[in-house]
Amino acid sequence: QKGRYREFTQCDIDIAGTTNMAADAEIAVIMATVLLKLGFSRIEVRINNRKLLNGMLEAAGIPEDLTMFALRGVDKWFKIGADGVRAELSAKLGAAQIEKLFSLLPQPDETFKAWTARTEEVLSTNAFGKEGLEELDAVMTYVRASGLAENLFRVDVLLARGLDYYTGTIFEASLLDKPEFGSVYGGGRYDKLIGQF
Repeated sequence: QKGRYREFTQCDIDIAGTTNMAADAEIAVIMATVLLKLGFSRIEVRINNRKLLNGMLEAAGIPEDLTMFALRGVDKWFKIGADGVRAELSAKLGAAQIEKLFSLLPQPDETFKAWTARTEEVLSTNAFGKEGLEELDAVMTYVRASGLAENLFRVDVLLARGLDYYTGTIFEASLLDKPEFGSVYGGGRYDKLIGQF
């Protein structure tokens, strides 16, 4: 389909055995470094935290069994727009839940700092939201300390990534000169995945 190509090689990076957010930051820095070394100068690594998203969903009154449905809807924001996401969510969520969720999502052109100030009262009283904000802040602090240009990285509260095993930080990298490629790689923290085995 458009923007998807046959996969012929996949390179994977994993860190096991630590809860320290420095590990998450290291993955983001590796993502940027690899793309720069491959000769791409205009890149962007978007970073978010699933706990932050879960906190918003919980604050909007969305039940746990519909969390993945809602996350998949939010993750399509840049493909189908706000109206498309609203229509998709209406298949299983009530109007009040959707409106509350939309009130917690960033507004067009709203900076992360402005969004945090606007939603702090709601998210700081929610265990998921509070922990997600703290972890995201820690990751970005480590990323800034890496020495790479800060404009290579961006916090994107709308980044959800559709896979259900992510438990914390999530990443996605794109080439700014080739938006038609979509994400050129991505991933995230999955603390509980090994428990399935």
